Amino acid sequence: MNSLKRSTGAADVPMNRLMNVFARADLGSRPPVRAIDEPAPAIFAGTPLEVADFLAARMPEQPAAASLLAAELTHMAGHGLPSDALCMVLGQRNKVTIRP
Repeated sequence: MNSLKRSTGAADVPMNRLMNVFARADLGSRPPVRAIDEPAPAIFAGTPLEVADFLAARMPEQPAAASLLAAELTHMAGHGLPSDALCMVLGQRNKVTIRP
């Protein structure tokens, strides 16, 4: 008789990997190459879906943003390199960087 086994790799599934959101000083500032070199702690951390919801809540003029961001961040969490980063402008003056 076959029994179901619980996966021990669930924490490594892209949907479960934590992403970090860092605030940029201004719209023209570039993120450092490595996440460890970020000058300040993350303003938010969560799974790709949680980060997508966090960002979408700050972009009310873009109602479809949450699903598009969730897809991109899930891909980034699963296939991104430690040096990968995604920068976005929220509203008129706030820029953030998202990293796996």
